[in-house]
Amino acid sequence: MTASSQAVFLLIFMRPIPLHIFNPETDYARAADGMFYTPPAKVVELRAHLSLLPALYASEGDAILLPSECTPEMAPALPYYEQVAIKRIELITWEQLEKADKSRVFIPTPWGWDLPLWHKLESVSESLSTLPARSEIELIRKLSHRRTTIEFLREYNSITSFKTELPREYTRTEEAIKEWQNGRTLFYKTPWSSSGRGIMFTDGLERKHIEPWLRGTIRSQGSVIAETAYCKKLDYASEWSITPEGNVEYLGLSLFETSPRGKYLRNHNISQSEINERISESSSGWNKGIIEAQKSVLSTLIAPYYAGPLGIDMLTTQDGEIIPCIEINLRRTMGMTGFKI
Repeated sequence: MTASSQAVFLLIFMRPIPLHIFNPETDYARAADGMFYTPPAKVVELRAHLSLLPALYASEGDAILLPSECTPEMAPALPYYEQVAIKRIELITWEQLEKADKSRVFIPTPWGWDLPLWHKLESVSESLSTLPARSEIELIRKLSHRRTTIEFLREYNSITSFKTELPREYTRTEEAIKEWQNGRTLFYKTPWSSSGRGIMFTDGLERKHIEPWLRGTIRSQGSVIAETAYCKKLDYASEWSITPEGNVEYLGLSLFETSPRGKYLRNHNISQSEINERISESSSGWNKGIIEAQKSVLSTLIAPYYAGPLGIDMLTTQDGEIIPCIEINLRRTMGMTGFKI
């Protein structure tokens, strides 16, 4: 091997390798607000079953960090293993990462950042290129609070002709339940949750069902968010990436389904033109100005403080009204699995 070819070989071998991590518990971990967190059994099961999901958006030669409940021997039986093989993705366990040759450097790329994952990665930081500062992780948690949706819509309304109703945040149970007593059908939401969990749809419920849930949520997470329960026609989202330099990049749209009570069900794997067509059919008000306004708000509200993927959930009501922000997810989303960031 010549000196020049050896240099090229070393450069390729020593390049920082993206280390993808599927941690669907990230929103729950943010809610827990501690250095250590144990997810519910169903979430652990989901994490194991879909641990190779990053293979859909990873590049050739990347790596995936397996959760502690998985071994490389289990991988061939898991979904998306074909993509792992095609892209020659390396599967790494936590033990292997801890003992990795220090000449190999990995870039941690999780589904979402949270303090327990950050703390665990910090213990093997010699194998990692960089880790965010703890203060950055704490800021991501703060921005992930659903009150950010209120600020987003307030800013969105100020720069557009839309006058979307703002959600309300309550820190006292008596105030929160008073809105329901006024005869409104509501979605009550915990400040941090994921995939439609942490949501109470008040339709058909009595006070004896609602009040204990509100009290427990406020006691554990400090507040509760109340939103009007729109009569929904279509669920969709805009997908974004914010660079470390603060540039907001629009990736595209995703189309998904939720249950009547707000639980995430599935995404539709269809083209961008088909998604645009479906949204246009749901509302005559759909236009590119909505995406432009979202980008403007993200630039001022999120981009100065966060770099990474995010999705904005939206919906069209049965009356054709577009609600431009139902939730902001500061992490990857299922609708983003076809996009490389």
